[in-house]
Amino acid sequence: MIQYDNEWGGSSVCLPNDNGMDLFNTRFTADESCSLSAVLMLANPWSGAPTCRIYVWNSDGTFPTDKIDSIDVQLDPANIGRWTWVDVSELGLQFFPGEDFHVGFTAVNLQPGERVDMHSGVRVDSLPMRSSLMHNGEWILFDDLDPEGHNFDIRVVVIQEPEPVVEITTLTIPHASLERYYDQTLQAVGGTPPYFWDLTAGGLPEGITLDGPTGVISGLPTGLDTAHFTVRVMDSSNPPLADIQHLTLVIISGSDVEDDNGSVLPEDFVLRQNYPNPFNSSTLIEYSLPERAHVTVEIFNLLGQRVRSLVDGEQLAGPYAIQWDGRGDNGHELATGVYFYRVAAGDHVEVKKMLLLK
Repeated sequence: MIQYDNEWGGSSVCLPNDNGMDLFNTRFTADESCSLSAVLMLANPWSGAPTCRIYVWNSDGTFPTDKIDSIDVQLDPANIGRWTWVDVSELGLQFFPGEDFHVGFTAVNLQPGERVDMHSGVRVDSLPMRSSLMHNGEWILFDDLDPEGHNFDIRVVVIQEPEPVVEITTLTIPHASLERYYDQTLQAVGGTPPYFWDLTAGGLPEGITLDGPTGVISGLPTGLDTAHFTVRVMDSSNPPLADIQHLTLVIISGSDVEDDNGSVLPEDFVLRQNYPNPFNSSTLIEYSLPERAHVTVEIFNLLGQRVRSLVDGEQLAGPYAIQWDGRGDNGHELATGVYFYRVAAGDHVEVKKMLLLK
């Protein structure tokens, strides 16, 4: 919410009046890119149920200029002394960082005896006067009529537009076989395509390459290997948006056992060292199951206290990769230090050490 009043402590003006005053408004400044969601105003219908027209104007930095849009709302006579909330999201109005705009209102087709009072409050944090009104056909600052530094009780609710991002959606890649040509396409979303891919750490196995324009990892492996590497994607914006992802590519022999779907089934329980290690945002924990088992993957601190449970359930035979984001079960980021990850699968239990850096 953006507000420049303190709700109470100021004077009030009314419609209709004999002084040629109308279009009471306040100037707002967008801190970030945002869309206008709602308008709140402390406008009291002291008699009847009058209709008000809420305006949104462009600004010259002090007064309203051309009208952007408007919406009508009927005031509730039971709402005296309370804020009126008006949903204006249907107008679809968006503003850039630092852009000024005005929000104000007038009464529409007042019936005999109907009256609307517009309240003002002490301005917030000693901000300059931001309220103005139409007086005898000319814009004037409210401060000219009320020199005590009050702003109209008009507020706006804005929804900040999320910062643009590009994100790699490929979190793991399948194993490669010595006897098969490998072909895997990395995926990303967001930003401005086309993307460009490269490696920022580690390396691919011999015979495997990464094509920058397409994000395709392909080739014929020349030997058994377990390669840890970091891929980066950049979009076409200027400056480019980027994201990184840590991946592992395991080269297996063609004689390894496969299931009916062609997936490799490991012959033994294996727990690999996490990658990257040390890490400062997230790390990948990989393990392989030779048979179906109840599996738990847990993180412990140096005191032996469990701080995070990542897996607790039945899993089929095969390779697995679990990402840990350095947070505890409560969702809070954990402190820099040494942690242990423990994987238990049936009768197999193994523990390895890792280092979290902030």
